[in-house]
Amino acid sequence: MHLVRLSFGLMLGLGAFLFGLILEGGHLAAILYLATALMTVGGTIGYMIMSFPISDHVTSFRAALTEDATEQKTLRIAQQYFVALGNGGLMVSIVSFCMAAIHIMENLDNRALFGPGLALGMATLTYGFLIRTFIARPLTDRIIEKLDLLTHS
Repeated sequence: MHLVRLSFGLMLGLGAFLFGLILEGGHLAAILYLATALMTVGGTIGYMIMSFPISDHVTSFRAALTEDATEQKTLRIAQQYFVALGNGGLMVSIVSFCMAAIHIMENLDNRALFGPGLALGMATLTYGFLIRTFIARPLTDRIIEKLDLLTHS
């Protein structure tokens, strides 16, 4: 049941985000930058691999996405994992934004590159916030919900 709620919430949240973008005259291509997506998502994955043993990756997602009751120690690890995922996504996106800002500063003599460079940097921040808002935070909340059920039963 939770997986259905999580999936529906993700589709609704991202759908509202994209619909709002279109209503304001934006277009999907304005936020789809492959390079920044690779930097943010790839950097976040790298950060998580450095931060947790491989077994914790599988265990954390299993604990969040299944209905099975899990022991408290496993849930605590999963909670730390998803908090780190949200924070890591944000931090990597900030580093990526700084890289875009460096690129903008290198090209200040060419005003035509200022707008696209800034858009690139803002897209990286958007990706970091999307990781935190639509992936890490809901999964953290799910783990907290499971911990509450476990401790109050």
